[in-house]
Amino acid sequence: MNDAASLLDVLHGHKKIILTGHSDPDGDCLGAIAGLYFLLQGKHGRVTGIIEGPVPDRLSFLLPSEILVINPEEELPEVEADLAIVVDSGDMKRLGRVGEMIEGLEIINIDHHPDNENFGDINLVDAKASSACEILGLLLQDNIHLPPRVMQAWGAGILYDTGGLRHPNTRTQTLELLACWMGKGLKLHLLQERLFGRNSRASFGLYQEALRGLDFSREGRIAWTVIRQEIGKPSPREVTQKVIDEIRGIEGVEVAILFVDQGERTKVSFRSRNFPVNVIASLWGGGGHVRAAGVTREEKFEEVFPEILSAVEEKLDEWNN
Repeated sequence: MNDAASLLDVLHGHKKIILTGHSDPDGDCLGAIAGLYFLLQGKHGRVTGIIEGPVPDRLSFLLPSEILVINPEEELPEVEADLAIVVDSGDMKRLGRVGEMIEGLEIINIDHHPDNENFGDINLVDAKASSACEILGLLLQDNIHLPPRVMQAWGAGILYDTGGLRHPNTRTQTLELLACWMGKGLKLHLLQERLFGRNSRASFGLYQEALRGLDFSREGRIAWTVIRQEIGKPSPREVTQKVIDEIRGIEGVEVAILFVDQGERTKVSFRSRNFPVNVIASLWGGGGHVRAAGVTREEKFEEVFPEILSAVEEKLDEWNN
């Protein structure tokens, strides 16, 4: 991974910047964007933050109001820029239509996914890091003053992607970084509460629906459920992490699968204890981490489900043998 010099040049420079991350953003993506926006705001260069939504209600506290959130069908705004900073995205496809806006621009790629395609002119990629927010924190904490709201944004992103410091991607550097920020006033327990301790009645209802639909295969080693995205209901992103972590935590479950039925499109998330689920996701152009991966299929749930389940069963049988 490159050092902080290139990023510092941008922070202190005069370039016009588009700041973005993957569509349907999670806590790490939003936290990384927010922290960078706070650092770039008011500098000589001009920064435009834009992302393809939706943004879950429970994560909206992370996003500055100035960041533009577009839907996939919306007309793209015209933005003058020299440079794009892309966070938490393994490839350009994950940006959705925002990817069209940054074609031809110089790109800084900041990411922690092991299958990152190094699509940037500058690639700050560390597959050992817990999150994009951790990469940013480690790169910059000794090189630039980090205001409290930057530490809060990046701290939230780290907590989100480590599942509240419970996942195996929590490493010594993760804890040391957060401890440093706590020493400077970061209220980690308040972030934990906002990220994991609050649910609206509507989102809790979505969570209940997902658990009611839970089913098993291969003598309980595979567990799956489906959430149907419907108008008037909360975004599935509100409960995706909670649902799939709960499923993976069931005794005997090796692979957890969460399908999000979006009508003509199906999003699939995989979690495991040890099985390399990124191998499954890669069969259809998806990716992620060894124990946490995903893929989006441009097909209906009824078409996707049997194919995905069959592939997981086959690969899990091979893995066990």
